[in-house]
Formats: sequence, C-alpha cells, structure tokens
Amino acid sequence: PGGISTAAYKAHMFWDGDTWMAAPLAEHLPHLVNATIVQYRVQRLAASRAYAQQYGHEGARVPWETAASGADVNPSDDSRMEEHVTGDVAMAMRHLQRITTAPFSTAERALLAATCDYWLSRATCDGGACGIHNVTCPDEYAIGVNNSAFTNRVAAHALVLCADAHSDSSAMAEAVHKWRHVAARLHAPRLRGDASVTAEYDGYRGATIKQADVTLLHWPLLDTTNCTPCSPLRDLHYYATRTDKRNGPAMAWSAYAVLAAQLRDVRFDDYFTAGYAPHVGGPFATWSEVAGGGGAPNF
Repeated sequence: PGGISTAAYKAHMFWDGDTWMAAPLAEHLPHLVNATIVQYRVQRLAASRAYAQQYGHEGARVPWETAASGADVNPSDDSRMEEHVTGDVAMAMRHLQRITTAPFSTAERALLAATCDYWLSRATCDGGACGIHNVTCPDEYAIGVNNSAFTNRVAAHALVLCADAHSDSSAMAEAVHKWRHVAARLHAPRLRGDASVTAEYDGYRGATIKQADVTLLHWPLLDTTNCTPCSPLRDLHYYATRTDKRNGPAMAWSAYAVLAAQLRDVRFDDYFTAGYAPHVGGPFATWSEVAGGGGAPNF
C-alpha cells in the first residue's frame, strides 16, 4: 500500500493488496491484478512453503508482510498472527477468475493446493466442527483469539476454490475430499444473545474494533453459505458503531460504504463521507491513513 507516493510501508506487500485492492481493481483492470498481486504470490510459493515449515505446518503459509523474496519481513509478532492473508490470496484469485473466466494455470493451481494443505494442517477438528485457534483478526485489536469469523470463512472459501480447481484430477481425489470436508466445518461464531449478528471471534462481547472485519464476509468475500441465521445489514450496523473513528484507517469506512450501497442502506452517505472527509488535510488536500493526519501519508 502507498506505492511510490510515500516511503511508509517501504513498498512492501501486505494483505491489503489481496483483500482491499484486488476485488475492485479486478472489475476494471484485471490484467493489473494478475500481474501485480496474483503472479507476485505465485512466483513466491517456495518462500511461503518455507514459512509454513518454519512453524511446523504443511503446505504454504503466506507471510503478512513481504518484499522482493516473499520471505517474512514483518517486525511485529501480533501482525504475524494474521494468518487470514493465506486465504486472502485465494480470494483475490477467485475475484480475478470471476471477471476473466480464465481457468487457473498449473502454477496457480499449485499455489492454491499448497495454501489449502496449510489450512488442513492448521485447523483443529473435534467431532463435527473445525476451528483455527490463536490468530489475529483483520481487526488488529483482536490478538490471539480463537475462531476469527473472517479467518475461518476465508479459509473455507479457499478450500472450496481449491477443490473445485482440482476436481477433474483423479490423482487429487483424496486431497479434494479432505479440503471439502474441512471447509464444510469451518464456521463463523454467532454473537451471544443475538444469533443474527456474526461474532468477530469466540467470546467477542462488543469491544471496539480497529477496522472492518466481520463485514468483509459479505464484501469482498461474498460469503453466503454461512448465512443461516445471519443478516449482512445487522452485521454492518453492529460493527460500524463499534469501529474506532479516531485511530482506525479510512478503508474501514470505504468497505462499509460498499456494503451499504449493495444493501441499499440509508447510512451509505455517512459511511462514504467518513471514509474520506476526516482524512484529507490542508493546505494541499493531502491524504492520511488515519483521521486528522495520522498513519501513512498519501495512503
């Protein structure tokens, strides 16, 4: 994020590319998403395999922050626990395929298979349910939690995408069965006292959140299979009122605005305005990641 407009983030690659940028860019510039996001991940598969092995797991784990080599360059252990980025990569690939309708290449299928083998290795299954424990959510205030709704569901979608991509291979039949089995058992928790609202993680009780998290299930993940019972509008209203306006990034409100537009929500204007107005400062209308000039400049 930031690119050449600022030295902040050192022009490194984060989950922002796969999650916040790939979906809208794929609608208009699919070749750019393929070249700068998807192929970047494909070409660094070896580094992601090594990273998974470093933590004692199978397959490929994509680091939260990477540079030229694809190796982990993250200075923070808390952000290092944002394992959802491994599923975010598959989400970006799904958005791109939705637009281009092109089949995955051999190298892209290999990346998908490796990341899904990681989720098989990472998930803990007990009886009829599977979970992913001790992670940091997209809401980066939630550190070391169990069953992050977004992490579980982005992993489930990745597993299904991978199974579909390899369904024509008899040699992969056993792997496809395992991927589908775990995907069907990775659920998002419900809020205690109101099952129509998705709980951000096991035990979530309404704490302030840094940025969009649960609402990412509805866009850009487009998660509909886990929606019984649930209400995208209830999720949006519940979490928008708990989002940190002082220290959270602009992109939270942009994501809320997109979902509000899809749902024909009357609060769209409020979310849209909150996504830009407090983040532009004089005298040259420069942009800041955090309201009032904080975070990365020209973000």
